[in-house]
Amino acid sequence: MYNAKVSPAVQVATPVRRAPRPVPTAHWVPTVGPDGRRRLSMQWSVSRRALDVPTPRAA
Repeated sequence: MYNAKVSPAVQVATPVRRAPRPVPTAHWVPTVGPDGRRRLSMQWSVSRRALDVPTPRAA
């Protein structure tokens, strides 16, 4: 249902809240196991820039 009391500022800010969150990316990191063999381990990391972006607020 549509609420006529919602201010235009809130309606404009609604799509901003639905912005996709930063997606973690997988990358291979060369590591040495306890037996001394070299192996590749997959690690997940999220870019810190994407996390530090301030959330825009409605005016």
